[in-house]
Amino acid sequence: MEHPSMMSFVQQGSQTLGEDMLIFAGKWEDGIVEKVLGDSLAEYDAKAVIKELIDSGADVIDLPAPGSRHGITVEMIRELTEYTHRYKPGTLVMCFLDSNVEIADQDTIRQIAILMKQTGADTCDW
Repeated sequence: MEHPSMMSFVQQGSQTLGEDMLIFAGKWEDGIVEKVLGDSLAEYDAKAVIKELIDSGADVIDLPAPGSRHGITVEMIRELTEYTHRYKPGTLVMCFLDSNVEIADQDTIRQIAILMKQTGADTCDW
């Protein structure tokens, strides 16, 4: 999904649903060119995307769990979480567990859960 389209979908959802529904938004990779929101190798400014998502009406910003994707660290996600919380207090952050570790052993999942808590995210998606 192109960046401007994503913002218009968030805005349309926010306008249509109003305050009766939380709008979760983030940037997932396309598997070929684009990187997930929070990936330092992405060719876009993650903070600028987060700002646009919030300004478009997102209530919750989705970010990847550290350890669930190559190169995603606690520090990277914590910085984006803190930015989100400072930019618009009340906006939440959700860390999501990527599908490449959903079938991992319990110890791996436990370690990733601890990393997710260290980011300061408000909630986690398993």
